[in-house]
Amino acid sequence: VILIIGVLAAIALPQYNRVVWKSRFVQAKTLTRNIANSEEVYFTVNGAYTSNFNDLDIDIFPTRYSDDKSIAYFAWGDCLLNITKTRQDVHCVIYKDHKKYLNYILELANGTYLQDEGSKIRCLAYGDNDKPTSTDMTYKICLEETGDTQPTPFGTTSLSFSYK
Repeated sequence: VILIIGVLAAIALPQYNRVVWKSRFVQAKTLTRNIANSEEVYFTVNGAYTSNFNDLDIDIFPTRYSDDKSIAYFAWGDCLLNITKTRQDVHCVIYKDHKKYLNYILELANGTYLQDEGSKIRCLAYGDNDKPTSTDMTYKICLEETGDTQPTPFGTTSLSFSYK
């Protein structure tokens, strides 16, 4: 009986972990899209994006904000309004053991972001010390989410998957 329970646990635990991380990713993805929609409304009214969450008409309930209000911190990770002269995007990062684990990035496009434009939306999968491989959970989640079988390197420890 103990052997059978051990075998069942060995099979079920990886699936359980995958479902937990996938649900966290879906939460971050949904929040990113909601924040991006709020940024697009702000852009339509003001003619520019904001890097301050207080300017947006959205309730997200973080545990705290950065001093400049461009980062909202949550128990599972953070969301960033990355608004510069050369880049305008929103991304939410999920952490595992205080390290980046998964990242959902949505680039803004002057009031007209489109969810179907593959180059505008990305999933970043992080590895522990190197880029993730096809056996890593982060790789599997981004592959399943995007359908991108040829991710590109992004930094030293992550791969960028574009939505197809």
